[in-house]
Amino acid sequence: MASQTSTTRLNVVRLCDVKPEEVQWLWNPYLPIGKITLLEGDPESGKSYLSLGIAAHVTTGKGLPAYGTQPTERKAPRNVVLLTGEDGTADTVVPRFLKIGGDPGRVFQVKSILQTQGNKDVELSITLDAVMHLESALKDYRPELVVVDPFQSFLGSHVDMHRANEIRPVLDGLAKLGAKHNCAFLLIRHLKKDTSGGANYRGLGSIDIYAAARSVLLAGKNPLPAKVAEMLRTDATGKLQDEQTRCVFAQSKCSLTKSGPTISYDISESGLTLNGPVSVTPDDILQVVPKLSQRDDIEDWLSKFLTGGQKTAKEVKQAGKVLGFSERQLSNTAERLGILRKPGGFGKDWLWSLPAPEKEETAALSERFA
Repeated sequence: MASQTSTTRLNVVRLCDVKPEEVQWLWNPYLPIGKITLLEGDPESGKSYLSLGIAAHVTTGKGLPAYGTQPTERKAPRNVVLLTGEDGTADTVVPRFLKIGGDPGRVFQVKSILQTQGNKDVELSITLDAVMHLESALKDYRPELVVVDPFQSFLGSHVDMHRANEIRPVLDGLAKLGAKHNCAFLLIRHLKKDTSGGANYRGLGSIDIYAAARSVLLAGKNPLPAKVAEMLRTDATGKLQDEQTRCVFAQSKCSLTKSGPTISYDISESGLTLNGPVSVTPDDILQVVPKLSQRDDIEDWLSKFLTGGQKTAKEVKQAGKVLGFSERQLSNTAERLGILRKPGGFGKDWLWSLPAPEKEETAALSERFA
């Protein structure tokens, strides 16, 4: 029998033969359907709770809030596939999901791969490069959302997430599955301990992970001071509310449309509450030292602000906050400019003032040692 020869050729398409399509959104502009979205943050930043809150909206058909994009629409309830490697299903995931108000009958947790050997089933770990098994789940359950929490727990020991040539095929496979089955992939990722980089360099693993995602959300503790109602834990009627963990998430990348505003959310015994837009940047969440161009802006502003005389630390921080400068940014700027900071007296605020001009300092020294 003659052996068959194989040939290869390029798969080429003319752009004029491609019909343009609009991007579909699970949550505009944060979660595109058929694409990969990253949700990043340190521990205790509410990432898992937020992902379950999004999943709850999907399972009930309740429209996620729109912030200046389009009216909120109620959709038909859809399914969610969940891969979780840190939280217990019975004692953490299910109680949280019920508090948030989701429909647990529409969430399918993939726990492992069962391999039959003789009369017994052997349980094998599920990894994200098991495309055949993942696609089987998407065909069976037809989810609108797939949550992987955390992403690195499902790579397997054979994939080094710090190597682009190893991680990129996994991400490409997920992107193809999302596009084929019309579902959104939400991958949850922890941050590095190194705090020196900006938002796009803070996630664990290769920068290719960030590059492959079409949307990246950064979650963290809310850096803004609590309002009186939040501190007193009262609602509009004055009723005492559960103690809350105040969080925010900012969109540090959006490749498909204009980035959305930063959204604050609270986590309490009652569940998850999305509160709406706040003036917080990704760098505010990370408390990153500002880039050179922003440093110049802060230095220029602080110098002018103190030109009229000394100000209290409270006055500096309040004025800087209006312009979007964090307390850490102001403190670092004061260090660079040599701003004088001294106690204002017993029980009083600290005072900030510009350093004495060089000529005045020289004259003062000359007079002192004359």
